[in-house]
Amino acid sequence: MIKAVIFAVSLFIYFFVTDLLFIPLRRIPNYNLYLLIFFLLVFFTALYNALTAGSQVKRLIYGAFCGLILWSVIGELCPSLRVHPASLLNPICAVDIKQPSAAVYVVILFITLAISYLTGGIKDGLAMMLMVFGSTWSFELYMQNYSTHLPLEVLPKIAYTLGSVSTVIFLLALIMTVKSASPAGKTFWGYWIYFGFVTTLTSFLILPHPMPLGF
Repeated sequence: MIKAVIFAVSLFIYFFVTDLLFIPLRRIPNYNLYLLIFFLLVFFTALYNALTAGSQVKRLIYGAFCGLILWSVIGELCPSLRVHPASLLNPICAVDIKQPSAAVYVVILFITLAISYLTGGIKDGLAMMLMVFGSTWSFELYMQNYSTHLPLEVLPKIAYTLGSVSTVIFLLALIMTVKSASPAGKTFWGYWIYFGFVTTLTSFLILPHPMPLGF
């Protein structure tokens, strides 16, 4: 239980530190030129360990951080990178995965992940990475679009509903962490402790109001 909570806290620290880093730097043109290579190196190092580590717990831990780092690269760094239209990177940087229409790809991701995992067609570390990336993507889709696509009067109702669901996820993850007999199971639910906690805080503190500028 203690290790699962430490794991959840470490994920929260990554989330908090990268948010503090990205929000002010968004005002600097092409700030990600200085960060993209660094994040890619960390990502591929973590991905290698997520696929090859001898311990399942280590594979899941590396996989979870891979998912968060992958979101930092694809969701934060690449979209704000300004490159020449003829550059090979332009098709990647021109894709905005935070648009509402991207929701269908999130659904496809989770269906594919579920089928692959249930049939044994994907390694546990890679499955963990895709689950973390997909769940982060799902919540970010709402965060980036609710202010411009929903009437102001319904924002608190939706936010408090999301907050209530997130609280249930957080409490359920705590219970399942205690009940789980395997270290790998505790690690898996440790991620959902983190996710439930972050989404609960965000839902009750930020989402009842229009998204602040700079987020």
